[in-house]
Amino acid sequence: MRSTFKLAVLAATLSAVQSAPQVHPARQLISVLSSVVASATESAASVTSSLSSVIESASTTASAESSTAEDASSSPYASTPTSFSSYTGTYSPNPAATGYKNLPPGGVGTDPNGPPPDYSPSDEFDLQSLILATYQEYIELDLFHNGLASYSTGEFDDAGIDESQRYLLQFMAEQEVGHSTAFNNMLPPDSKVQICNYTYPHDSVRSFIDFSQVLTRWGEAGVYGFLPHLTSRPMAQIMLQSITTEAKQQEAFAMMEGLFPQVYWFNMGLPQSYAWSLLVQYISACPPSNPRVNFNVFPLLFVLNQPQLYSDDSQSAVATNNTSLWEPGSSIEFAWEANGVQKGPIETGGYATAVNSSAGAPRFAAFIHQLNVTYVPLEDVDTENRTASAPLPDFRMFNSTNGPNVNGTVFVSLVDEDVYLTPYNLSLIVDHTLAVGYLHAY
Repeated sequence: MRSTFKLAVLAATLSAVQSAPQVHPARQLISVLSSVVASATESAASVTSSLSSVIESASTTASAESSTAEDASSSPYASTPTSFSSYTGTYSPNPAATGYKNLPPGGVGTDPNGPPPDYSPSDEFDLQSLILATYQEYIELDLFHNGLASYSTGEFDDAGIDESQRYLLQFMAEQEVGHSTAFNNMLPPDSKVQICNYTYPHDSVRSFIDFSQVLTRWGEAGVYGFLPHLTSRPMAQIMLQSITTEAKQQEAFAMMEGLFPQVYWFNMGLPQSYAWSLLVQYISACPPSNPRVNFNVFPLLFVLNQPQLYSDDSQSAVATNNTSLWEPGSSIEFAWEANGVQKGPIETGGYATAVNSSAGAPRFAAFIHQLNVTYVPLEDVDTENRTASAPLPDFRMFNSTNGPNVNGTVFVSLVDEDVYLTPYNLSLIVDHTLAVGYLHAY
């Protein structure tokens, strides 16, 4: 405090001397000293006030931190603290902790002396998977533009989709331009895919958003399913970097629809034939030069008591804690198509639904979600009218109390056998599949 007062006196003296008018020296000295005393006194009072404010602020902060700690300890979301014992011994220098580190041995494509990456399909499996993914990117590109063009600004506003969110929809379409371009660049010249004509099921802004949420859901799942099986690792890298963008699109649509966007711990994968079965029904015509997709088309599975996720007052939100539409044990009513139903662009050959000739009668509903295939025995099976029912499985991820159930937009198929499967070999389910569809399990 004394040092501060001295500095204040010195500064005030210099300032006063420099600015004093030219008068008699004695009077000037008296005037300057008076100014110095007044200025120094004011500075000291200011410093004292500042110190008091600091002390009061520190006291308030400490009180707030104590209150916050007490509130956090009583919060239902408070996490259990993790403690550890500090190491009290001595540390010995570790030669491995210093210097440049080379990559650990192993891995694929990590040899600096190896061949450069080839961003093209290595075999027929790669080629057909990439063709399918390109068809998926094009329907998304067209759908996003179609939705924006189908409804007025007022209709979007009434549905809670404002100008900024409409720009996001437009930007998503631009993302699909990038994805389809990248995929076509990797396809050989005789397998390039062009955009097709499509028929969509939406008739309102909210139904457009809902359909986009479902379509991007099977779009991302369809790529996750085959990505680790691709022979061409460079091609897989490009597809990985596009599909992670699509996953963000799917969550954005869920938020626009007013749904809780992340109702699961893991995103599931799907076999290519499942994704193609869900996609091809919306293609009405394609250029004759487009390559055919050589994955099976299964009969569609319909949920007759499928809940509608949106209402007339649904509003866009980052997250909404809605009551679940289903409870474990709730009866789900199914119906499915017959074999031989024509799908897709008929004028260029089209596609017909089919199942494995060695598959038996439908016995189980297979719920494909997160890391699991959960089988539930079918009830009231009527193979003549192609109807059945099954209860929603009572499931918790890792048997955890807080683990998610069968949540989100999940995929369901009817199968003849409950084959044990894991995420990596899920494609083995296709030989047992009789129909495939999806369930709104929010």
